[in-house]
Amino acid sequence: MLTYSALKKSTIFKNDQPHRCYGVLGDAYLQQRTLNFLLEQILPPDERDFNQDILEGESTTANDLMAKAGQLPFIASHRVVVIRAADKMDGVGRA
Repeated sequence: MLTYSALKKSTIFKNDQPHRCYGVLGDAYLQQRTLNFLLEQILPPDERDFNQDILEGESTTANDLMAKAGQLPFIASHRVVVIRAADKMDGVGRA
């Protein structure tokens, strides 16, 4: 686990490539700053319209997540799926 002050590209990427999944915990303000940092590093703003999905945990199912995550990036190197309040997804506590 990293503190926000230790967040930098060299500590969160492996061989200059992002990991497949990140979990961000803590204060909502720092969560948003961390998410913004990750997005800046992974997906340029002009590629986000077609390659980024933001889902809400309360209304998202595992099938929704898998469907979005399984889509290929469109004219980009990566695809990003963000789940806000993932702990509220149905069935997460039992998984």
